[in-house]
Amino acid sequence: MSFSKSSFPLLVATLALPILSHAQEQWRPLFNGTDFTGWESYLAEPLAKSDVPGFERNAKGNYTKHIGLNSDPLQVFTIVLADGQPAIRISGEGYGVLGTTESFSNYHLRLEFKWGEKNHAAAGRPRNGGLMYHAHGEYGEWSKRWKSALQFQVCEATCGDFIVMGGATGTINVKPDGNPKSPQYDPTSAGQPALIDVTAPNKGRCTRSENFEKPLGEWNTFEVFAAGDKAVHVVNGHVVARMEKTARKLKDGSTEPLTGGQIQLQLELAEEFFRNIEIRAITAIPAEYAEGK
Repeated sequence: MSFSKSSFPLLVATLALPILSHAQEQWRPLFNGTDFTGWESYLAEPLAKSDVPGFERNAKGNYTKHIGLNSDPLQVFTIVLADGQPAIRISGEGYGVLGTTESFSNYHLRLEFKWGEKNHAAAGRPRNGGLMYHAHGEYGEWSKRWKSALQFQVCEATCGDFIVMGGATGTINVKPDGNPKSPQYDPTSAGQPALIDVTAPNKGRCTRSENFEKPLGEWNTFEVFAAGDKAVHVVNGHVVARMEKTARKLKDGSTEPLTGGQIQLQLELAEEFFRNIEIRAITAIPAEYAEGK
């Protein structure tokens, strides 16, 4: 198992193999339903329409600085009862993340998600958010707001798309006759490998194979399997994308495998609810998710 070092005592390695195998199957909740223990928040500059006393604005009325780490004057991140269960509510007022303080590798992540009613984006734009994983580096590395990371896209009608942020990259099989600027994952043997990179024609994005998102207001189950330099996205029980050779760029221009990092819930102008966030260690992606359609 390879959660971060603080996750498991070293004595685990000395346990008998049957016990180790059993331990790998146990789910560990990441959200305790009561408070944000184990999580950190980061908020970028407030929206111009937001009222944050004491924060500087420029001549156009726009805020000039990020709110920053573990400061939430607008109560963007709160814990509420949603359909009778504790859930994390993200109000949608601004840009930022709520992320684990711990880093993880070799895991199966599972959570439930649904959209709220509020959307602070321009009229006609879809609700948008994100589930970032393998997040690393410093806040502001990407789009002056976020860390470098892999992303399970959370956006109306495109949930499960594969996105890379900042210096992260990955390879995914895409439809051979598609547009290189907007590739789509191909689960068949006809798929051709394509590098997903913010500097590539695809600008760091590959569309999922199909749309399995439930209607507005209904709960969805999102899953990420990550083992070594491979990852799989699952929406409501359906595999929608498979990646391999996940990597991060180094300052000298080379790359190294990207196999772990923080898990983050992205704030990007839309109201969102997350609950039953849990993780368990794996040694490999199960065959039924790693292969075939």
